[in-house]
Amino acid sequence: MRLSDLTDLQLQKLADTYREIGSRMIDPAIFEELIDRRAHMTSLRALEASLAYERAAGVIESHSLVIRGDGDLQFYDLESCDLEGEDLQGEMEYLDSRKLLIRHPENSHWVAIRDEAEA
Repeated sequence: MRLSDLTDLQLQKLADTYREIGSRMIDPAIFEELIDRRAHMTSLRALEASLAYERAAGVIESHSLVIRGDGDLQFYDLESCDLEGEDLQGEMEYLDSRKLLIRHPENSHWVAIRDEAEA
């Protein structure tokens, strides 16, 4: 088993155990450092996801015509988009992979974007 596979609680217990026995072979702080690094990586991943969402949503919203919304949703007409197909496709794939892209039931060229908090 690798240390990275352990939960924060398991790592903290290891640190406490090594601290109790006064081990000189392994510094208990190493386990706490792993917990801190994991927390940092988690927040970094969240920031990356948020930035990617903002970019993808921004590209669609700023390059497509707004269609009247249904209830709380505002749809965008992808046929009116002034971007190359590849550029738009990547943004749509990202939003779709996070289940944030909603296709209009009657027009396949219209999409709405869910709020990122719904992911």
